[in-house]
Amino acid sequence: MLLVAGCGRGGGGDFEDQTARVTVDGRVTTFTLDACGLDQQVAYLVGKAVGRHKLIPRVSPGKTWEGAAANLAGGVAGGVAAWGLFPCGLTLPRALLLGAVLSAAGQAGDLAESAMKRGAGVKDSGGFIPGMGGILDVVDSLLLALPAMYILTPGAW
Repeated sequence: MLLVAGCGRGGGGDFEDQTARVTVDGRVTTFTLDACGLDQQVAYLVGKAVGRHKLIPRVSPGKTWEGAAANLAGGVAGGVAAWGLFPCGLTLPRALLLGAVLSAAGQAGDLAESAMKRGAGVKDSGGFIPGMGGILDVVDSLLLALPAMYILTPGAW
């Protein structure tokens, strides 16, 4: 799974050093996955229930401003939940900030992928996952969120 993503960065070190890096990477990556996963679920539910104002209809007609606000709140909540469940050396204020930043980066990744699909004239990026589109449709928010986490947490990778 993605819980050890990034553990190959850098070189050298003995086995114990590499093992410690995998543990930290798993926690930092889990933090990112939690923040990005919860925000998307909350955005979908709120957007479907009360979403009335379209965000960028020509790029992603189903997304609403209400869903985007819920996405941000979900990212912050996911960041706090991950901070409590998977301690990785972050303070609570930094976990709140990272949850918000990762949520915004995730939304940007999702919209960028939607724009690429619109440009190509397709609805889904593939059919690998029935009902959900292709792999890119599932991981689009991580395309910008993981690099953002990498940049914002120097030394954790």
